[in-house]
Amino acid sequence: MDTPQEMKSAPWLEGTLFIDMTTKRIVWAEESEGCYLPRLINALIELTWPGWTAIWSPEGTRGTLRATGADTDIIYTDHSFKDLGDFDAASDMAPWTISNETDAFSCTTENNKTITWGNYIDLENIALLGPNKMHTLVNKVIQGCNEGKPWQWNLQTHNKQPEKGIHIDYINKTIKW
Repeated sequence: MDTPQEMKSAPWLEGTLFIDMTTKRIVWAEESEGCYLPRLINALIELTWPGWTAIWSPEGTRGTLRATGADTDIIYTDHSFKDLGDFDAASDMAPWTISNETDAFSCTTENNKTITWGNYIDLENIALLGPNKMHTLVNKVIQGCNEGKPWQWNLQTHNKQPEKGIHIDYINKTIKW
C-alpha cells in the first residue's frame, strides 16, 4: 500500500496509528470496548515522545485516516449509518435493537428531561451522526417511552452494571463518555 487512500480494508481495522513526522503529531484509534483511557494514553505518549502531540480519534480509523488527508468517503463506501431516516433498522444504539444491554445511554433534552436506556454505545457513530440526528433518535425513544414501550433503563432487566456509557446534554451542549 502506497497511500492511505488505498486502505480499502480500513472499515474492518480495530486500531490505527498515524505518525506525522512533519507536524510531530501522533493520531491514533483503538477499538477495545472502552477499556482504555484516551487522555491517559495521550499523556503517556507525550511524556515518552517529548515535543510531540498525541491525539485520540473518537471516530476510530476514519479519523486517523482523515488526519492523513485521505478522502474517507472513498474508503468507507457504506453510508447507510449517516442517513438514519429509519432508526428501526439502522441504529444499534436504539433500545428496540438491543444488541448489548450492558451499556447505558442517556440524554438530557432542552426541556431538562433525562432519559436513559441500555444498548450498544458506539462513539464513532455518535460522532458521525452529529447532534441533530442523535436528537432525532432521542426524540423517537422519548416518544416510544411515552407510548408505554419498556425502553427506559429502569424498566429493562439487567444482570450486571453498565460496562460503559455516554450522556448527551442538549442544554449544556456536552457529551460525557
